[in-house]
Amino acid sequence: MTPRKSFRGPGSGWSPPTYTVADDLKVTGGYVPQGVNNWGRWGPDDQLGTLNFIGDEQVRYATTLPKRGKVISLALPIEESAPRHPSRAPAKHYVTVSGTDAVSDNPIWLTDFVYTDDGFDMATHGTTHWDALAHVIIDHTMYNGFWAGATSGSGAEVLAIGNHSATFAGRGVLLDIARHQGVPWLEPTTILTPDLLDAVAEAQGLELRSGDIVLLRTGAMKRWWTLENAEQRLDWFSASPGPGLACVDWYHRNEVAASAADNFSFEAIPGESPETKMFPVHQPLIVDLGMPIGELWVLDELAEACEQDQSWEFLLIAPPLNLPRALGSPLNPIVLK
Repeated sequence: MTPRKSFRGPGSGWSPPTYTVADDLKVTGGYVPQGVNNWGRWGPDDQLGTLNFIGDEQVRYATTLPKRGKVISLALPIEESAPRHPSRAPAKHYVTVSGTDAVSDNPIWLTDFVYTDDGFDMATHGTTHWDALAHVIIDHTMYNGFWAGATSGSGAEVLAIGNHSATFAGRGVLLDIARHQGVPWLEPTTILTPDLLDAVAEAQGLELRSGDIVLLRTGAMKRWWTLENAEQRLDWFSASPGPGLACVDWYHRNEVAASAADNFSFEAIPGESPETKMFPVHQPLIVDLGMPIGELWVLDELAEACEQDQSWEFLLIAPPLNLPRALGSPLNPIVLK
């Protein structure tokens, strides 16, 4: 494909791209990562990214970890009281056939089988979720060199979350940073560093393995439930503790398959360079490394269970919904200990 013609109008500030896009939707002459990256590591057409680190060996090992038979959900309730970024519409749950229809003898059934039914409408990033690799773009380019134009109003032709519907099952590890620091929650502007993450792992006696799904507990979710009014809850979205830019190398070095946190942004907000770049950690993690990110996870019950067991590793089963063209997915992550 040749570069698009310019339809620049007065004051539009738009210039035509200098790159080209091939029939396989790969960009030539455009953005190329300058730092650590996984482009081409698993082939030019790869759409799994760092989830490739989870192989048969990693899954088999993870299935040996449950000892107590305890099951823990890491998902928020999808209801009005739960945190949801203001930019995303609230979920709408509606009942199409109810029990009151039955008791009022509403003639909607064709047989003597009486049932109830309902529907749901929500933002894919409006609760506990994974970001798809098509979620973040740098200079018109997505992970592994795919063109941003492959994501349109009908969804993503490549890098959609549906590619991951049979993944996210393996060894999960919890880095309980709030516990390590001796606080119920970190200050909202705390920037996590590789040295701190390593110190937490060492203190917990935890050795990271290739293919781990790393969960970060900052205490931000615990803090949410203490907020008393709408103004405080809105302010919760203005700052968040999380990884800084230096952690990109840490994730790459440890061959982490995916990572999630108990905050709204995963990374530190406002971060190191709020004046020049928004979500600067999202960009290299998702676009350069091809690493899925999870946000709004509930980790407090898991933290208590890990402390009781003195073991911060577990079997984690957290696949997204099978949404073939979606840019993210809500989910109910399950831990078995």
